Amino acid sequence: MNENLRKAQTFFQSIGSSTTECDTIEGRQCMASCFRLSNVFSDELIYLESIEQYMKDDDDFNWNYGVALASCQKYAQAEEVLSRVKREKYRNDQVYLSWLTRCYIMNNKPELAWNLYINIDNHLVAIYLLNFLAHEFYRMGHFYFSFKAFVFLEKFSPSLDNSKGKISSAIGVFFLLQQGKIEADKLQEVIHYLLDGPQTEEVNKCIKAFKIWGKTNGINFTDEPEPDV
Repeated sequence: MNENLRKAQTFFQSIGSSTTECDTIEGRQCMASCFRLSNVFSDELIYLESIEQYMKDDDDFNWNYGVALASCQKYAQAEEVLSRVKREKYRNDQVYLSWLTRCYIMNNKPELAWNLYINIDNHLVAIYLLNFLAHEFYRMGHFYFSFKAFVFLEKFSPSLDNSKGKISSAIGVFFLLQQGKIEADKLQEVIHYLLDGPQTEEVNKCIKAFKIWGKTNGINFTDEPEPDV
């Protein structure tokens, strides 16, 4: 740990554990900060939970509390707390956006995470978040949204990894359709985007397989222009 962080941790602990401050809001915030610097989020939560009723309208508290909750995989509560942050500067910060979108994804609300990305004005933050979302969507099996994210990434930053991510996500959408977990229009949209992008052998094989399966199951997948996002 950086020497300055060690000093900060020591100071926070000395104040938070002192007999005069240990039962005050400030003292408990100090102890929470001490554990945050040690990445011991479960202990940080103990102190933040004890003062939540007094700090619900404080953006700094809600930021720290929400991140601690998410770090402990308490995503439903973390989403609620992070959503209480009002300051525009905070709400546009890529760290804040990463944590909030992760909560959305883990709470099975991928469309909220995608809409958050769509409405970002800062190009650099948007690209960072898009890359984050593509992999988080895929990891959690939200293949329709991971496909869209990888399509955008491939346009902004063509690479073998992004192309593979796009194809893998497209196949994931196909499997979800086979399992009855999504509607056929989602795979039709995937085909649209594949037709609009680079025509590799792998892409053509996927489209052919999707159409053969569709024909066998009474679904006519068409070759139409890419739809609007």
